[in-house]
Formats: sequence, C-alpha cells, structure tokens
Amino acid sequence: MDDLIEKIKSLKVISVDTEFEWRRTYHPKLSLIQICDGNDVFLIDCLLCKNVEKVKFIFESVQILKVFHAVRSDTTVLFSSLGIKTNNVFDVQIAEKIINNLDVKSYSYLVEKYINLSINKSETNSNWMKRPFSDNQLKYASEDVEFLIDIYTKQNKLLDKKGLNKAFYLSKEEAGLGNQELYISRLQKIRDKSEIDEKIFMWREELAKKKDIPTSFILSDKKLKKLSKRFFQEGLESDLSDLIDNNEHVEDFLNRLSK
Repeated sequence: MDDLIEKIKSLKVISVDTEFEWRRTYHPKLSLIQICDGNDVFLIDCLLCKNVEKVKFIFESVQILKVFHAVRSDTTVLFSSLGIKTNNVFDVQIAEKIINNLDVKSYSYLVEKYINLSINKSETNSNWMKRPFSDNQLKYASEDVEFLIDIYTKQNKLLDKKGLNKAFYLSKEEAGLGNQELYISRLQKIRDKSEIDEKIFMWREELAKKKDIPTSFILSDKKLKKLSKRFFQEGLESDLSDLIDNNEHVEDFLNRLSK
C-alpha cells in the first residue's frame, strides 16, 4: 500500500472504480477499490487489506485528478465506508451527456465508442463479498478502470472550453452528493415536506442505521407520506399495521413520535 501511495503521489491523473454490496444493509459494504495509472491496474481488497484507510490521501488530494464513471455512486461508497471526501474528479458519464446532449450512456457504451472494444459486463451483479475472486471478476474489475483515462482524454478533445468547465463543475457537484451522510440527499428527494414528514423520515433513518438494514425494509417513501397524513389526522391512536408491518418497528415509532 505504501508503494502504491508513493507511486500515485507523482501522478496528475488516475482512474477509479469500486465494487461493493448494498442489498440488505444500511451502509454499502466496500469490497474492492480499483485504480489505474494509465498503464497498470491496482486492485485493493478492502476486506483483507489492513491499512486500506491510507487511500484517503489519494482521494482527498486536490492535485490528483480522479476519473470516474457515475461518480456519485463511488463517492457515496467511499464516504460511507471510509469517511473519504473525494476531491478533483471528472465523470465521463456526465461529459458524454454534454457532448451528445442525450441520455446518460453506460460504461460499456463509452468503451465501445472511444476504444472500439466490447467488454463483458456479466459480473456486474456477482457476489463481491465472496473470496477468492474468480478470474472473470478480476477481469471485470480491471476493465472498469482500464479505459477511463483514454475516454477522458478523447472526450476533452470533443469538449470546447465551456463544455469542459461544465463537465468539471457537474462532476464536482455529483461527487459532493456522495461526500455526505446518506440521509441528506434522501431527505431532499421528499417533496413538500412537513415537520411530521421530517420526524418520520429521521425515525426511519436512525432505526435503519441502528439495525443496519435498508430504509425500505422499514417503510417506503410512499408509505412515509401516508403514515404522516394518518398520524396528523388520527395521532398515536391510529392503526399503523398496514403501513409498518413489523410490531417492533411500530412500537419504536410510537415511542419516538410521542416524545
């Protein structure tokens, strides 16, 4: 790890991706960090590496440009897992949307367009928490960063100064949405929030975090609004079983909202 950090310190641009599991937990479980310097690909096993927190220097450095595809996903995982606030980023997905003025394209589309290669994405939903990795997983993980710097370089030639500045600005904005506690962006998605909406939201968020389960396992956003309306109209005496199907969660909710 020290050798990797030392090598990257002198670089101006690297590409980055992560692999993680996030189906049945509140926070994502980081499995792998992939870094490419333009020549070599480095795979950091976050379950086996004892000093993985040392990568914080790389991601928080304002001197090293980090190239991503769909940066918010990766910065969310890095912040939630390692407390890293990633700086100086470029998102090729965002840049492509500026270039084509079309819907966001997949990474495999960009590789085919700019590198003229077809890559296999069959390992996208494989079990990244299982060890050892299969050869296919290692190939998939490596390819996810191997071509990003070349794509970034070619996109830069297609973007005029205004478009390039916009790509950097929007990339920074997207990274910032990941560089924060999960509940902040989730709360912003709930429109026309009342005080009761926010109280119920924070109850759900804190309970999910405590139990390390997805918030949807407790209450969906749609049911949250229904619960808020019923609670406002009927108070603590209302029957909540059709909205919260776990008796323990109902009890926790009533205790929290009665305070």
